[in-house]
Amino acid sequence: MVEYILFIICIILFLIVFFLMCFYYPIKNFYIYKHYVDYYGRQVYLIARDYDYYLINTLSLKLTDLSNVKLDHVLFGNKYIYLIKDRYYRGGLIAKEDDNSWVYYAKKGKRYLKEYIDNPLKLNDIRRNKISQALGIDKSLFISIVVINDDCYISSLEIKSKDNFIVPLAKLYKLIKNLENRDVNPLNEEQLKNAVQDIYRLNMTKVKNG
Repeated sequence: MVEYILFIICIILFLIVFFLMCFYYPIKNFYIYKHYVDYYGRQVYLIARDYDYYLINTLSLKLTDLSNVKLDHVLFGNKYIYLIKDRYYRGGLIAKEDDNSWVYYAKKGKRYLKEYIDNPLKLNDIRRNKISQALGIDKSLFISIVVINDDCYISSLEIKSKDNFIVPLAKLYKLIKNLENRDVNPLNEEQLKNAVQDIYRLNMTKVKNG
């Protein structure tokens, strides 16, 4: 009887392990797909916490030209202000840095459908230009980052820009660390304080962390 019970327990444990091995990553990826802004936000928060940076999440900025600029995160580092936009692509991208549009093979069930999307690098750089002009802050102090899901395939995209990036979530921490290690002068306290106050003032959502 004891041997029979142990056998049943072993079978159940085997089935549990097998289930986890087979379905853990699909379930995780589906969860991230449905909640990617919150999931990315937690990772950005960890960067802010570890480096003691100020962070504002979920921004809709009302600019002086009456236009709106939406960002998912603004991270205030020691040397740069990071304007971060979250994106999740279920499939793959054929992309070139300077193209106006990219080819997106979107996964629909078991098929991949070809679509064209606006170049997210250029869109985020436009946001950066508008924010720089509205606040009167030198554009060189802003870094534009588009964060994408780790399982998104991008075909041989070469980024030549020094201040405009697209990066998988898993590499965001390293990217910001490398940028903060650049041999440039840090933002002075008054400059950083004013930038935080100005962006917070323009933000119509007022959701902040860090």
